Formats: sequence, structure tokens, C-alpha cells
Amino acid sequence: MNRLISSEIRKLRATPTMWWLLAGTTLLAVAATIGAYVLADAKHISLTSDEAVQGALHAVGSGSILVVVAGIIGMAGEFRFGQSDQTFISEPRRARVVGVKLGIFTVLGAVFGIVASLGTLATMWAWLTSKGESLPFGRAIVWETIGGAILSAAVFGALGVAVGAVSRNQVVAIVGALGWLIVFEPIVFQASSSVGRWLPGEAAQALRRIPEDGLLSTGAGGAVFAAWTVGALTIALRRSTRNDLT
Repeated sequence: MNRLISSEIRKLRATPTMWWLLAGTTLLAVAATIGAYVLADAKHISLTSDEAVQGALHAVGSGSILVVVAGIIGMAGEFRFGQSDQTFISEPRRARVVGVKLGIFTVLGAVFGIVASLGTLATMWAWLTSKGESLPFGRAIVWETIGGAILSAAVFGALGVAVGAVSRNQVVAIVGALGWLIVFEPIVFQASSSVGRWLPGEAAQALRRIPEDGLLSTGAGGAVFAAWTVGALTIALRRSTRNDLT
């Protein structure tokens, strides 16, 4: 097991795309935070109001989609670059390989969430300081949102592994996941929030306490998001252990 974990960590560190995704997460968090404050200024909303604070903290979840991409690359990349045979021959217990990748990319997702949180808080502090205000560290909503964002990013990392294992086609999996999260879910939610709020991306929004009408409660959102991920992982394990590698 230690050998397998070490091997997967080496693969992760040696993949330049992962570092670019982490950098992209930071840039997205900073840009989204600035955008939220520019919008608050345009609407003449107090920068220390709950609405402005929650709007800025919405940026914490900006890296979640990139975490999904990382998980997909980590799993489907084995098949794209012809490494799957070597990986599964060196460790014939395929469920163990999937389990190690799941653990590694769940931790990586949490790292992405922490990086996004630090980028968001640093940008909030700089913006508010320039306006003569201070960052409201004492408000529970700040830490609840950050905690939810880190947790959702961790789960998104696991979900990416599951999607990659089910699809095995890295490009199709990435395009499909991004299309689902960025295009399909928002359309469904706008058409019917009572239906859309049960989808994984919208459930993750609820877990992050995004101030949007129609979402589930924080607890319900977390439970629904977890259920989607467990379902995807169940299919992924079945496909990984029972189907041929080619």
C-alpha cells in the first residue's frame, strides 16, 4: 500500500497540469472576489454588510471545477497515456488503486479549497483595507462558508476520480463534467429550482452557503452532494474491477 501511495504521489507531482490547475484556482478566487466587490460598489452596498461579505466569499468555491478536472486527469489519464496496464499489473487489486487515487485527490481537493480560501481572504483584506474597513473575522458566516468550500472541494476531487474511472476517456470526461456543472445545472436550476437544487453542483453551492434563493439547506446540500459522489464511486468501482482495461 505504501508503495502504491508513493507511486501515485510521484505521478501527481510530476504532472505539470496539476500545478497549473492550482495556479488557476488562485487566480479565479482573486478575480471572483474583486468582481464581487466591484458589483457591490456599483449597487452601493456596504462592503461590510452580510450581502457583500457572502458575495465575496462566493469566490472560495471558484476552484471546485478545477478540482474535478484534476481528479479526472488523475484517473482517466492512466488510460489516455497507456499507463493503465502497468498500473493495474503492478497492483492487480484494482479497487485498491481506485481507493488510493480517491484518497489522494480528496486531499488534493481540500488543498485546492484551502488555497482558494487564502486567496479570497487575502483579496478581501486588501480591498477592505484600501476602503478603510476591516475584514469581519468574527462573523460565523465567514468560517462556515470557508469550511463548506474546503469540504466541497475535497468531495469534488473524489467525484473527479469517479467520473474519470467511469468514462476512461479524459477529454470526454472533462468536457462532459464542465458542461454539466457550468451549462446544464444552471439552466435546470433557473428553469426549476425545486428540481435543480438536487443536482450535485447546486448541492455543493448549498454546502458553501451561497446566498441564492431556492437552494437546499447547508446540511441537506452536503448530504445530497455526498450521495451523488457515493453513487458515482460505486459505478466507478464496478467498472474498474469487472470490465477489461482496454
